[in-house]
Amino acid sequence: TSDITQDTTWDATDSPIRINPSGDYLTISADLTVQPGVTIQVAAGKGISFDGTCDQMALNGNSTDPILIEGADGADWIGMAFTAACSSGTDDRHTFSYVDFKNTSDAAISAGSRHGSSPSTNSNVGNFTMDHVTFTNVGSAFSHGSGQGTVVTMSDFSVEGADSACFDFAEDSVVTLTEGTMKDCNTDGTSGGGAIVNVAGSTGGALFLENTTVTNAYVNLIDVDFATVTVSNVTANAASAQTGTAFG
Repeated sequence: TSDITQDTTWDATDSPIRINPSGDYLTISADLTVQPGVTIQVAAGKGISFDGTCDQMALNGNSTDPILIEGADGADWIGMAFTAACSSGTDDRHTFSYVDFKNTSDAAISAGSRHGSSPSTNSNVGNFTMDHVTFTNVGSAFSHGSGQGTVVTMSDFSVEGADSACFDFAEDSVVTLTEGTMKDCNTDGTSGGGAIVNVAGSTGGALFLENTTVTNAYVNLIDVDFATVTVSNVTANAASAQTGTAFG
């Protein structure tokens, strides 16, 4: 229930970690390390907000003991927000390995603001380096909330069931997605949604997408305006309701 203001480590002896702040978000303004096998249960309608400038988050699951972040008692939680940029030391600032996100009402990861609300920043809130991460029944897997230029590298990932776009990046984001699957993206049928989209207005940025299968991307498949887009070995099965852009 209390905000985290000192560097903290959660391990399996603490699990499950139950989060229920008095406000909408539990605020973290320090480094947080979560060790293998930890389950984090967030109360219905609550979220986690990582607000410390240059502070780091490390979710250190492994193949036998992944980390689970879910809503308590099967309810939906808001998601996780990253609101503070860092002018130095951004390489691998946030590292997620073998992490399962389940049942969020908004983006599982919101880069730049608390899901569109203050506090916010219009700079890189990463870098995010993620492997073996899954997103099930989420608003989105990863979405902008400002956070222009945020760097995201994700491998061996899975998204299954997203109300809006599976990935909705900020302007000028630098994104690498490899060895992944996406299923049922943008099930609400939002006109600007799809599998991978971004906020218009980029003058730079890049998307590299490789070895990925997309099943049922409603309205759009990929619709981005980054300066560089590379798509390699991607298989897509568009939903019958898809009427928008395959590649834009």
